[in-house]
Amino acid sequence: VYGGPGVRLITADARRFLAGTSTRYDLIELALALTGNTQAQPAGLEAHLYTVEAVELYLRHLTPTGVLVLIHSDPGNAYRQLLTVLEALARRGLDRARALEGIVVMRDPSPDTAYRYLLVVRPAPIALELVDQLDAPGAELLWGPGDPPERAADLLDARALGATSADDLAPVHDDRPYFFQNTRGLWATATAQPGPLWVLAGAVVLVVVLLADRRGAPSLVRPAVSAAGLGAAFLCVELALIQRFTLAAGGTLYAASFVLFVLLVSGATGAMVLGERWRRLGRGPSWAAVAAALAIVATSVVARDLTWLDAIDHDTLRLVLVAALLAPVGLLLGGPFPVLLAHHGDTEEHIARLWATNGAAAVAGGVVATLSLRVGGVTATLWLAAALYLASALVAPPAR
Repeated sequence: VYGGPGVRLITADARRFLAGTSTRYDLIELALALTGNTQAQPAGLEAHLYTVEAVELYLRHLTPTGVLVLIHSDPGNAYRQLLTVLEALARRGLDRARALEGIVVMRDPSPDTAYRYLLVVRPAPIALELVDQLDAPGAELLWGPGDPPERAADLLDARALGATSADDLAPVHDDRPYFFQNTRGLWATATAQPGPLWVLAGAVVLVVVLLADRRGAPSLVRPAVSAAGLGAAFLCVELALIQRFTLAAGGTLYAASFVLFVLLVSGATGAMVLGERWRRLGRGPSWAAVAAALAIVATSVVARDLTWLDAIDHDTLRLVLVAALLAPVGLLLGGPFPVLLAHHGDTEEHIARLWATNGAAAVAGGVVATLSLRVGGVTATLWLAAALYLASALVAPPAR
């Protein structure tokens, strides 16, 4: 197929490619596309192929007679995809009744195929003649334009799929793009993959042991608690921003490397440039943590809608703008912990204890951030990080 006439193979993120072209297509198809990989999924990172915003982009790149085809193997995923499509069409001004005039839903009852559910979507009504052509032998037409309203009610009834209140089948957005995660709530999400919980438990136990050991450093408890909060908070910021800038960076792994690079470089710069000023203040670690919290909140507002950034086709310009958005928060993230070390790391033992507590808490923060991203989304995780920085500011004692 790849070597056939008129075939051009493009290796790129689907949304990243479409955002950079004005070409319109007769057919855009996603067939069992996965939105994560073995490297990115454990950290809660996921592509944005099935979100409301993604469907809006696909529909904008269709010709007047073009169709979007979405194929899933699981009935719950097909149902969630249908609701996501309906919300995307609602954003285009189509109510549910009008939107369903441009949707066909089919099911292949054969047990030998993974291509079980097929959604055909067009922003305009689909002609009945085309619906008749799609209604091929061996396939079951669950919904097509011209069907009676009661069939639409059955189609949109989650209970018909066996779904319960424990299943999350709501439309998916870029802020929380985990299409294939159908668990609802923190506990269900955490226990669905119990492995990270053991990591979290081990990290928490280590932090508690480090805090409880007061031998030779009874005055180090409050600085150590503050160091723990800073470690957990930084991981929350890091993973949330990697997820937020996945599209702009060109994919999950590109985002992980580039966003982390910018945060570390700008953080080191902030430690050198602003660190001396923070160290002169008696409560320097607290003021530095407050500044970091405010920067995180500001970043969550600025980066909430990055449609304009994702639409930039020039890779270098787009990455420069990503760096410009991340650098201010990175500069302020680099201040609190070095200043805490300067104020309370007056012996090698103190420095080692603070570093160990910070590192162990960072491991716990990574697990917490992953759960927060999946349950609350990017914005909620950034606000959680800001709250942890503020808590660290309150706990940090003045310089001795």
